[in-house]
Amino acid sequence: MNEWLEERKKGIGGSDAAAIIGLSRYKSALQVYLEKIGELGPQDDNSAMYWGRKLEAIVAEEYSTRTGNRIQTCDPVVSTRADWFRCNPDRIILAKGERRLGVLECKTASEYVKSEWDDHVPEEYLIQLMHNVGVCGAGWGALAVLIGGQDFRVFEFERDEELIEIIFRKEKDFWENHVLARVPPAPTGASLDVLAKMYPKDNGKLIPIDNEIGRYIKSWLECRDTIKELEAQKDESAAQIQAVMGEAQKGIYQDDDGSIYGVSWTHVQGRMSFDVKAFEKDHPDLYRQYARPGNGYRRFGITRKTGRLNAEERDLIGGSI
Repeated sequence: MNEWLEERKKGIGGSDAAAIIGLSRYKSALQVYLEKIGELGPQDDNSAMYWGRKLEAIVAEEYSTRTGNRIQTCDPVVSTRADWFRCNPDRIILAKGERRLGVLECKTASEYVKSEWDDHVPEEYLIQLMHNVGVCGAGWGALAVLIGGQDFRVFEFERDEELIEIIFRKEKDFWENHVLARVPPAPTGASLDVLAKMYPKDNGKLIPIDNEIGRYIKSWLECRDTIKELEAQKDESAAQIQAVMGEAQKGIYQDDDGSIYGVSWTHVQGRMSFDVKAFEKDHPDLYRQYARPGNGYRRFGITRKTGRLNAEERDLIGGSI
């Protein structure tokens, strides 16, 4: 595993591509950058990632069985175009007939995201596939996905030269102007978890913030207020609907344009919980023996100051209110 991680630092792989372009829901460009320069470890493993690795071979074999195409494993590939342009494809496809070499990516997905695979594929996976097709010099690629453990689908894509060129240019810029130059890319909303890992604790200091960042402060406050207004509107709508439903579990509505909407208001069994305060009161010794402090975190917030500034704030800002 350590050797694999070291290899990943030497270039940009398919799983990095969508994050660099800004189309990944799971990783930011800043996270990729920190991984490449060795300041951030790999993403924490989870159940979905574990089973994805375990089921990769099964998905690949099923693809071969259903299509009749032969497949084979492949060592990491380095493009002749640039030594940072790399990939580690799940499988190489040796197609029937005269069709060129192909690349196979194997995925697993929950039943809850089934709609994301209806007649199309999530963008980040298509970007990953085309990156790998470009690195390998393949003529086409395929995504095979097992959804909910029983719904198997295959999507094939011909080599898209225009898309591959866009991916290459953006990755080249990222590698040369960020990784090699040691200049981190601008953070995005997808970077919040990475920033929390980078700066887990505060140092108690006060810093001045310039106008460039000041506009984000105003934007955050506007978004917060808008969200509050929309949440209130949503609650109002829910109250009107629930008042009509009463004890009914489900409702159905057809709009004038023919659209049909299903409404549900179902009882959910309460979860069993542990009364910590009662246990501490009845068994204080046992409580102290097994109690452990939780992982701390930093709370983020913005408020508009209406009173006078203190001396430290005045020194930093250079004025008073």
